[in-house]
Amino acid sequence: MAMNFTPDQQRVIDTRNCNILVSAAAGSGKTAVLVERIIQMITDDSHPVDIDRLLIVTFTSAAAAQMRERISRAVAKKLEENPENEHLQKQASLIHNAQITTIDSFCLFVIRNNFNEIGLDPGFRVADESEIKMLEADVMGRLLEEAHTEPTERFLHFVECYSTGTSEKKIEDAILRLYHFAMSYPFPEQWLEDRLEDYKIQKVEELPDKKWFQGALAYVNTILRECLDRLFQALEIANGAGGPIQYYENLTADIELIKRFQQTTDYDKLHDLFTYSAFTRLSAKRTEGVDPVLKDTVKAIREEVKKNIADLKKFLFQISVEDTLRDMAFCQEAVEELVSLTQSFKELIDKSKREKNMIDFSDMEHFALQILLKKDEDGKIVPSSTALELQDYFAEIMIDEYQDSNEVQELLLKSISGEEKGRFNRFMVGDVKQSIYRFRNACPELFAGKLQTYQNVPGTVCRRIDLHENFRSRDVVLEGSNRVFERMMHRDIGGVEYDREAGLRPGRKFVPTDKPVADKIDTYIILDPGDAELEARLAASRIHAMTEGEEPLYIQDGEEMRRVMYKDIVILTRSIR
Repeated sequence: MAMNFTPDQQRVIDTRNCNILVSAAAGSGKTAVLVERIIQMITDDSHPVDIDRLLIVTFTSAAAAQMRERISRAVAKKLEENPENEHLQKQASLIHNAQITTIDSFCLFVIRNNFNEIGLDPGFRVADESEIKMLEADVMGRLLEEAHTEPTERFLHFVECYSTGTSEKKIEDAILRLYHFAMSYPFPEQWLEDRLEDYKIQKVEELPDKKWFQGALAYVNTILRECLDRLFQALEIANGAGGPIQYYENLTADIELIKRFQQTTDYDKLHDLFTYSAFTRLSAKRTEGVDPVLKDTVKAIREEVKKNIADLKKFLFQISVEDTLRDMAFCQEAVEELVSLTQSFKELIDKSKREKNMIDFSDMEHFALQILLKKDEDGKIVPSSTALELQDYFAEIMIDEYQDSNEVQELLLKSISGEEKGRFNRFMVGDVKQSIYRFRNACPELFAGKLQTYQNVPGTVCRRIDLHENFRSRDVVLEGSNRVFERMMHRDIGGVEYDREAGLRPGRKFVPTDKPVADKIDTYIILDPGDAELEARLAASRIHAMTEGEEPLYIQDGEEMRRVMYKDIVILTRSIR
C-alpha cells in the first residue's frame, strides 16, 4: 500500500534545483521521505537520474546499509510493475556500487582514486585507534626528548609554566589536546597560527574584537540563563504545596542578582560584580507543612547555581582586566612554544604514519580536502580539477544527520557541490535538537546557522522545510516532551529556541483501544547517589509494573512533586499534563 505523505513531506520529496535544509523532528518519517525522494529522482519520467550520480552520506555504516536495502527493495518493486523498463533494470545493477556511504568511506573513495595527487602510496592501510594512541605516545616521547637535549629559553619558560614537578603529563596533554582540536578544522596549521594572534593584545579596547572574548561572554550568558531558569524552578517549588516558602525572599534576591549579571557586558564591571556580590544567607525560619524533600530540592538547586557562579568567577573573573592583559603578555611566549611544539608533533606523527604507510580517520578527511581543494594565483582556496569533475558528475549531494557534521566535512561536501557554478544541489536533513556529538568536534552551529538564513519560500536557492509532525508517539508523550524541553533548550543552549514552532506535533491517529492510555507523563529524578544502573533499574521496574498491570508509582493530578520509594530506589516524581 502506498504511503500517504503530508504536504510538508511531499514538498521535501518534490522540491528541486535548490539547496534544501530539512529540519526533521524525531519520528517525523525523515528516512521514508529521503528514500522516496531518491526513488522519485531515479524513476522520473522526464529527467531520470542514475542512482550512482547521487551522493548519499549517512552517519553510520549500518544506516548506509539500511538505506541501500530500502532503495533496492523500492527499485525491485517498481521493476515488478514494469519489468521491461531498461532504466529501472540499470538502476538495479547500479545500486550495489552507488555512493550510499559514510563520510569516511567517501573520503577513502576520493583518496583511492586520486592518491597520486598527494603522493600517497596506494598500498596504505587504515590504522585502528589503539595503534594510533601508541604511535602518538612514541612521537611525543621523541619530541620532548629532543626539546630537552638542547633546550631553548622559550622551551624552559614553557616547561616552567606547564609542568608539575618532575612529571611532564600536563605538557603532553596540552600538546595532544591542541593537536586534536586543530585537526577538527579544515586547515589545522593555519588555525594554529591564528591562535597566536589571540594573545597579541596591547589595550583593553581591543578585547571586544577578539573572537575568544566574544565566545567567553556568550558562554557567561548561557550559564547565567541556565542559573536563572533553575532559580525560577526553585521559586515555583517553594510557592507550591508543601514547598519551603520561607526561602521565597532568598530566591527572589538570587534572581535579581543574576539579572544584574546578565545586564552587564563590560569586563571590568563584570569582574566587580563577581568579586563583590554575594548570595543571601538562607532563612532559618521554621514553617509548618514543608515537605523535607522539596526543601532539600530547593537547597540543591540553589547550591548548584552558587557553584556555577563560583566557577565563572574562578575561570573568567578571578583577576582584573589589567592583570589579565599582563598575564596574557607573560603567557604569550609559552603559548608560542606550545603552538610550535604542536606543529612539530603534527609533522612528526604525519611522517611516522607515512613511513608505516597508514592513515587514521582524521587523515581521511584532510587528504580528501587536499585532493579537492587548491590555492589559485591569488592565494584563494578553490575547487581542484578533481572537485570540478565530481561537481559535474553528482546530480545531488544528500547528507543525513547533518546536525552532526563538522567544519571539515562541510567544506569537503561543499567543494563537490555545484554552488561554485550556480547550481544549488545540496540536500541536508537533520535535527539540531538531536545533536549529541560535539565531544567528537561536531559543529551543530552549521545546521543552526542555516536554520536562521534558509527561507521556507518557494523559488529561493536556499530553502528550508520543517517536518514537525511526529508519527511515532501519542499526544500525551509529545505534550510532555515539549513541556520539558521548552524549559531546557534555548537559542544559546543548543542553537534553537524550543518554542511552539520547534515543538513536536502529533501526526498519527492511533486506533482506539480498550486498554488504559495515560493522560499524562511522569518524569523521575533519582535522589540517591549512583550511576546509570539506577536509571536502568528504574526504567525496567516501571516497564514491569505496566506490563503486569500494577499500580503506577504516582497517582496525583497537577504538577505536584513528592518523594516515593520503589524497589529500594529513592526517586522524585513529577506529573506533567
